[in-house]
Amino acid sequence: MRKIVVIIAIFMLIVACARRIPPIPPDAQFPASLGAVKGIVKEGRFFITWRIPTKDVRGKRLKNLIGFYLLRNDSCKECPNYRLIKMIDLSSEKGYIKRGNIIWVEDNLKPGKIYYYKIVPVVKGGYKVPASKPIAIFWKLPPQPPKWLHVEGKDREVLICWQFDEGVDGYRIYRKKEGENFPLESISKELISQTCFEDKGLINGEKYIYTVRAVIKSDDLLIEGKGAKEVAVIPRDLNPPAPPKGLRALLHKNGILLHWLPNKEEDLKGYNIYRKENKKKWIRINNRVIEKSTYLDKDVSLGKIYFYKITALDKSSPPNESKASKIIKVRFVTGG
Repeated sequence: MRKIVVIIAIFMLIVACARRIPPIPPDAQFPASLGAVKGIVKEGRFFITWRIPTKDVRGKRLKNLIGFYLLRNDSCKECPNYRLIKMIDLSSEKGYIKRGNIIWVEDNLKPGKIYYYKIVPVVKGGYKVPASKPIAIFWKLPPQPPKWLHVEGKDREVLICWQFDEGVDGYRIYRKKEGENFPLESISKELISQTCFEDKGLINGEKYIYTVRAVIKSDDLLIEGKGAKEVAVIPRDLNPPAPPKGLRALLHKNGILLHWLPNKEEDLKGYNIYRKENKKKWIRINNRVIEKSTYLDKDVSLGKIYFYKITALDKSSPPNESKASKIIKVRFVTGG
């Protein structure tokens, strides 16, 4: 009799459980694999990031994904006691989403400890979805910011230098413009082992802001420290045009007509004309930059001797001025 009662009790328990667990409908959607769950360290903070799946396991558009469980274990990779760190709700936690990726920041990690993480997608209906493969990190104290950061603006490039630190495996350089945030990715694809870097292909006249962060290695994880004090610089073209050539003078009825060969620089702005009389000082006689390769000097007196030279200017701000052309000597005796 007792056996019959036990069997009936077990049967009733199974029936009751079956009533509480909803059956899985044939059109239920389950997300495709999350792919790679990555751990990165930026400015001394640990970020966990993964791609939000858009397809289900059958390749159809995923409609019922509502969020993710972020789980952590402080003991071992295969231990069952993963605890919930955060339920990320896709309908409200917009601050964690960037370009289709979830980004979560883990703070207050202890140096010398190993942490394990898993991600579990959450779908409507409460159906169980497999967790991601666990990732493990061995946390080390991030390196200190580099010191003595120095920048030098050149023609369409900037030279960045800083002081070397012992125990550092490399450096990353970040660049932004005024009013922007530094991007997640550094301007160098690989870690920089030297303490100077040339950033090329920039726009002259624009302000760029830089910082440098030191990096140490912890197994496969690169731990990046906080950035050095930000420095700003404006690259400029410091290379002047070539000196103009072929300067000659012709007498004109209204003055002295100067001719020369035009410069071929692509960023040429124009020319300045300089004149003097005997032992007097050189003076610039054009009020505006001369764009053509001719100039008529009307402010001359009959019988006087004049000396001329010209320079070329580029479009930099301020413009670079070339060395002077050869000097020519002209006596204004009669009009042409």
